[in-house]
Amino acid sequence: WQPWRGRTFNEVPQHRMLYAASWSTILDGWSIDASAMRMMNRNNRIGVGAFVRYFSTNPSRDDYVRISTYDHRAVAFGPQTEIRGYSRRLKTFFYVDFGLGGCYHHFKWGDGYDAKLEWLETYVKREELENQYPTSRWAYQFNYRLGAYVRLTRGLYADVAFTGIGHIFTRIPQKYISSDQFPFGFSVGLRFGRERR
Repeated sequence: WQPWRGRTFNEVPQHRMLYAASWSTILDGWSIDASAMRMMNRNNRIGVGAFVRYFSTNPSRDDYVRISTYDHRAVAFGPQTEIRGYSRRLKTFFYVDFGLGGCYHHFKWGDGYDAKLEWLETYVKREELENQYPTSRWAYQFNYRLGAYVRLTRGLYADVAFTGIGHIFTRIPQKYISSDQFPFGFSVGLRFGRERR
């Protein structure tokens, strides 16, 4: 008797590179992202790669005299890693991944921005106001995802996950409310990659 050396229906899919694209709903906004992952070790359970993410939110903040909303756009990129496991019965990978990188933020405070600053300047120093109302800022970003991708066909998977983003601002008082600092929500997307024989 010789051991069977062919592929079976229940064999764990093997990938060298795995690519992903997804769309997420997050608090007060949305995001889209793409990533490339190189699967490591013999069991293909650990991956390392990179991500890029664009997101748009309309958060609210206490504007000294009232609560107001503003437009927030950002682009983030950096390295990430993933740990996954495979269920033969469900033909599904379950995973958790983490990413840490740089992020460029752009803020738009509305049409009355200049008039607002001029009025507030009588109560607060100009330097503090400019720090409270920046137009752009670089910062660190970390993101995480907990989810599963189900095999649709050879090399193609449907991806569903709970996702979150966190930002570490530099020299900005933490006056912003949730969405531009700690957005979280759900994402849907696709994963694809060549499966090795």
